[in-house]
Amino acid sequence: MTRIVPRMLYAAAATIFLFGGLAHAAVYFRKAGADIGTSSLKLFTQTELKALWLCDSTTLSALAILFFYLAARPTSADRAVVSLIALVPAGTTFLLYAFLGAFYAAHLLLAATVMIAAASFFQPDANRALSPVAT
Repeated sequence: MTRIVPRMLYAAAATIFLFGGLAHAAVYFRKAGADIGTSSLKLFTQTELKALWLCDSTTLSALAILFFYLAARPTSADRAVVSLIALVPAGTTFLLYAFLGAFYAAHLLLAATVMIAAASFFQPDANRALSPVAT
């Protein structure tokens, strides 16, 4: 029972990250990229904004891959490492709330971040599981 909980939480968080990354990229290619390009912003600011938009999509997709892997092999990363990785979506969540307020993407990232924290709490300790003297 305790082994399935972290797997389910990692998989749910990874699904949120994957959906977010794909949706964010789709919006860029359908509308936002063109809107940024036709804005009155300076060229450098336009290209910087386009890069940052796609960087967020890439980061979310990379987090999805990482947490799908952890869903398959939860003991492959130590709790401390998972907690440090969770700072990435936590920081993004904070910035979304700070600049956009109560926005559905912030709520989804908050949920995924909480799932990661809970999963790392429930997962067996990787160092203990790999130790030859583990009981």
